[in-house]
Amino acid sequence: MRQHLVAIASKTKSGIDARWWIEKLVEMRELEGFTSGPAFGKADGSVSTISEYDGVLHFFLRRIQAEPESGLLDPNDDVEKYYSFFRTFRKTAENRARIAGIGEDIQNAMNRWKKIEAAKGRRPRFNMIKHYSDARQLMPVTWRYAYVQ
Repeated sequence: MRQHLVAIASKTKSGIDARWWIEKLVEMRELEGFTSGPAFGKADGSVSTISEYDGVLHFFLRRIQAEPESGLLDPNDDVEKYYSFFRTFRKTAENRARIAGIGEDIQNAMNRWKKIEAAKGRRPRFNMIKHYSDARQLMPVTWRYAYVQ
């Protein structure tokens, strides 16, 4: 909880109702019989990998691409080649944060859990300010990052 909690804005500047979507995700997992564990998991309760969802992403992106009047995707883009859960959303989020004037420190605070996971049970190497920060105290910081999305 101290390191992996990521507080986000209930609704983003672009109008995404993140809270509603998270509540729907929780409801679906409960319908599948899971009240704890990974948000994105397999039928046996183990964690799904992000690449397992690329097919779903590509399906919906192709549907959007088939509606050229939307102007959201170039009809000539190779959806399978250029879009994936592995990078597309992180890359977009980082770009939107930079455009909104959110500095690198805030972006890194949003993603500090990654450094903790990489340490594999050892103490992660943070400078002292970052070392003594925890996810709950960083909520105002992570809200700003999430809001600009």
